[in-house]
Amino acid sequence: MKKGYFILIILLFIGCGNEFSRTFNRAKRLSKSDKLEDWEKSILAYDKVIKLKVNAREYQALVYRKMAKYHLEMEHYNDALVNFEKAAQILPNEGILHYYIGLCYSQLSRSVTDENKKIEMIKIAETEYKLSLSLTPDLIDPLYGLGIISFYVWNDYKAGIEYMAKVLEKDPKNIDAHFALARFYYEIGEPIKSLEFYKALVSLLPKNSERLTQVKNNIARIHSELHE
Repeated sequence: MKKGYFILIILLFIGCGNEFSRTFNRAKRLSKSDKLEDWEKSILAYDKVIKLKVNAREYQALVYRKMAKYHLEMEHYNDALVNFEKAAQILPNEGILHYYIGLCYSQLSRSVTDENKKIEMIKIAETEYKLSLSLTPDLIDPLYGLGIISFYVWNDYKAGIEYMAKVLEKDPKNIDAHFALARFYYEIGEPIKSLEFYKALVSLLPKNSERLTQVKNNIARIHSELHE
C-alpha cells in the first residue's frame, strides 16, 4: 500500500515538473516571436509559471512547519527552530511561525551556560513574540511568553502581570495564565491575590488532574502562612 502511494506521489511530481517545463518553454518560445499577440500569450504563460512556483513554495513552507512541530513535540528545539525559520522565510507574515521561533529560542536559552548568550537568545524570543502579535493580534501564547520573560528575566513584575491579564481577557479560562498569576502575586508578596487565582483553578481543573492536587496544597500553604 505504501509503495503504491509513494509511486503515485512521484508520478504527481513528475507530472507537475513536466507541466512547469512545458509552460516555461512555451513562454520562452512565444517571447522570441515577432508578433504582438505571441508576446501577450508569453506573458500569460509566464504568469502561470510564477503561480506554479508560488504554490510550490507555499506547500514547501507547510512541510517545513510540519517537520518543525514534530521536532518541537520531541523537544528537539534546534531542529524545530531551523524548520520554523525556513517556513517563516517563505511566509514572513504568518504570526504563528514567529511565535514558534520565539518559543524555540526561549527553550534553548534554558540550556545555555553563557549568561550573555542566554540574554541574547531571550531578547530574540521577546522580539519574535512581539512580531507575532503585530502580525496576528488574536494570538494568546505570545502574550504568555512575554509575561514569563518580563516577570522572571527582566524582573518587571508589573509588565508580567499585565501580559498575563491580557491572556485572561482573551481567554478567561486559560489555566496556564491562572497558574502564572497565582505564582506572580505570591512571589511579590500578595498572597490574597494569589489565592484568588488558585481558587479559580479549583473550578477550572478536571477533578482527576494532578495539577488540582498541587493547587489545593498551595491554597492550604497560603492559608497557613496567613494565620501564622
